[in-house]
Amino acid sequence: MEIFFSALEVLGLSLQLVLVFLLGGFFRQYSLLLIYSLAQLVSAGAEVFVSHQYGRDAQIFSMVYWTDEVMLDFLRFSLVIALAYRASTGNTAPGVKKVLIAVVLTALVLPFALPGGVLFGTRWFNRTSQMLNFGGAIMNLVLWTIFLGSKRRDPQLLLVSVGVGVSVTGAAIAWGVRQLVRPEVLWAPNLFLILTDLSGVLIWCWAFRPGTQVKRQDESGVPSRA
Repeated sequence: MEIFFSALEVLGLSLQLVLVFLLGGFFRQYSLLLIYSLAQLVSAGAEVFVSHQYGRDAQIFSMVYWTDEVMLDFLRFSLVIALAYRASTGNTAPGVKKVLIAVVLTALVLPFALPGGVLFGTRWFNRTSQMLNFGGAIMNLVLWTIFLGSKRRDPQLLLVSVGVGVSVTGAAIAWGVRQLVRPEVLWAPNLFLILTDLSGVLIWCWAFRPGTQVKRQDESGVPSRA
């Protein structure tokens, strides 16, 4: 099982490298997604370095691991916010931006407001990751509501939102299940977390595959970048 998980991690890093390469032509439109992908690579490198230097049972590895997780969850949450705001630009649906602000504030405040667990302890990190991903899943539903009410839809933005939705929803479920199961079966939610994350990256790679740079046309018939 350990070899299987290691193989999935290598596959995930390889896909992240491919995604970073593909995003090179879309930096202005999807800069936050590129930052998130680069952060994934840096955090993975940091964890490998610390685990080799001090071992996975060391306190410093635990701090690096959880700090990386919360940072990546926050970036992913921010990505959903950015996509929802971008999709709502010019949208006349009442209260859309108010809903976005309410979800953002709730997801950021709840980890500090809810009782239980030592602040910045393992339980707190676990719960914070769950909150951010659950908030991201709600935001993604708002994003799709905006899409359904829009007359002009960006196919690439739709695919990116699908990838984010798969990633944040899978993470929210996995972190929630981790708090309920026994230690000997933690591999199950961990596997689910990895597979949904890989699925999200695969969808993003498809969204930015070669040949998608010029796909849409504006109302005047002039091609524009997707």
